[in-house]
Amino acid sequence: DLSQPVEDIRKQFERALADIRAELQTFLMSGAKRADMIAAEKRIVVILSDIDKYVEEHAETLVTEVVVAAIIASALMLGLEKPAADAIKFTRREKALVDYAVDSLQTDLHAVTANLSRQSRSVLRKAYMDEIKRTSERSKRGLSREVKRMLDDADIAIIDKAGRRWRTSHYVETVTNSRLMEAYRETSAIEAIEKGVDHAYISYNPKTTDRCKDFHYKIVKVAPDIDSPSIIVTGK
Repeated sequence: DLSQPVEDIRKQFERALADIRAELQTFLMSGAKRADMIAAEKRIVVILSDIDKYVEEHAETLVTEVVVAAIIASALMLGLEKPAADAIKFTRREKALVDYAVDSLQTDLHAVTANLSRQSRSVLRKAYMDEIKRTSERSKRGLSREVKRMLDDADIAIIDKAGRRWRTSHYVETVTNSRLMEAYRETSAIEAIEKGVDHAYISYNPKTTDRCKDFHYKIVKVAPDIDSPSIIVTGK
């Protein structure tokens, strides 16, 4: 069950985002002074650095736990004795898979914090410039429409190629779940191949949403080649 580790990471980003928005709101309500802007930038850097540190510290643990779970599940599906989690030794392929999955997950999540940093800096600097303009014009106008829009968009994680705007919590949850599920599936395939299993029967699961649903009730090759997909039934 990947729901808990995925939820943990999502909550970490949500807390960080709430802290960043609080910093931005405080700055905007303070009159947008230069000293306040610099101080807010520094505090936001600390918030995002803490998130990056959390990702660095937990990504390998999460991926390792998923790979171990896949190895145990594969052994049971193949009719083998259930291995003890602390006795499992990764093969060369599995070690490479862990390294790849950890790097991919960290890269995806670090991209989110980098974008939050850019968005936050843009809000701070635009608001500061607006305050200078208002002061020079002796204007009593409030926040400009652009600053309000930028503040609302401060938690946009990415805008994908299709132009869809992903909020931070949704994107973090989606990308983390995808990376961990990918690691689980690939580990299952590695275990099957290394134990001499050439084919797998894909059973029906009404909750399936990925490409496995196209192969329900079919026997497919585990090892990839030109004519067959690399899919193994996971027993879920």
